[in-house]
Amino acid sequence: MILCNVGGKWFLSTGINRLEKVCWVRCSPQMPHFDGFQPLPPAGAVLYGNVPLQSVTFFPEMQFRGAKVNPEFWKSDSAEPILQCRLMGWDAHSAGYSHDEQVLDGWERVGSGDGAIKWVHVDELEKLEGPPPEGPF
Repeated sequence: MILCNVGGKWFLSTGINRLEKVCWVRCSPQMPHFDGFQPLPPAGAVLYGNVPLQSVTFFPEMQFRGAKVNPEFWKSDSAEPILQCRLMGWDAHSAGYSHDEQVLDGWERVGSGDGAIKWVHVDELEKLEGPPPEGPF
């Protein structure tokens, strides 16, 4: 998934349809969204819908303290754009972001081999704008 913004509203994009010129997006039910968004079964903890592709600003890479992080999902009980992000050890290492710094910053499961995780507000992330990748994401 890729972080994206449409008219000041934050979403995670799950893909695009270039022929129909739409982008598929998801958000928490408490977050600002557009009319017509539907709850994602079975629990309905995520809303999904389509937005016009030309209205989307994509952020295919995000960083926390210089280290690449991957978005996983929105915090379902928050109206704020708070993402669970995963930080892989090699990305932290290449950015010079130490184990101790990660722990102090509140990352959980640091050094687990599966990546550390943390709830992060989008304002705390360095967002690198760019085109979406070709193919599925």
